[in-house]
Amino acid sequence: MSISLDRVCFTYEDKQVLQEFSITFPDKGLIALQGPSGCGKTTLLRLLGGLILPQSGTIHGISPKDTAF
Repeated sequence: MSISLDRVCFTYEDKQVLQEFSITFPDKGLIALQGPSGCGKTTLLRLLGGLILPQSGTIHGISPKDTAF
């Protein structure tokens, strides 16, 4: 089962980091996140790990209790 985010939004105080963000990761393989500082890479990983919850949107295909960092 693939992991997908559908229209996920997340804001830190007054800084919107993810806005209507959608992506589907393949079932197998390696994924690399690349981008400038502050673009949301760590926030995305924290959302996938269940350390923070999206303010809107949904995350499917991953269980925070089965995820490790």
